[in-house]
Amino acid sequence: MLTGVIIRVFDAPTAKKFAYIAGTIQFVNVDFSYDSNKAILKDLNITFPGQSIYSVVGESGIGKSSIMSLIVNTNICLTR
Repeated sequence: MLTGVIIRVFDAPTAKKFAYIAGTIQFVNVDFSYDSNKAILKDLNITFPGQSIYSVVGESGIGKSSIMSLIVNTNICLTR
């Protein structure tokens, strides 16, 4: 913890404005694992309506980063 220190954060001059997405992100019965030995997400059902702000919080190892990776499509998904 820093006390008595002022930290200022600025956007880069070339930074683009954030645009809210009008659509909805929905996961229905999603299973996900990085390998076949350990399921990270099992039967996940969640909806993120567009033009809203959410936070995903929880204990270490429950799949927060995996959910975010799936949202931004950094993983290849295979259907059953």
